[in-house]
Amino acid sequence: MARSRKAKVTDVHEIAAGMPHTTCTDGRVYQVGGKSFVFFRTERPDAG
Repeated sequence: MARSRKAKVTDVHEIAAGMPHTTCTDGRVYQVGGKSFVFFRTERPDAG
């Protein structure tokens, strides 16, 4: 059985970009048909 690990940002980019009919704007928003399904925001000091 494979060992699990936390997803990395690169993993999310790879999976999102691999989905059919996906576009990426500004390298941080992934959309299908004009609907966003991944949005990377800037880091916040209060986010845990």
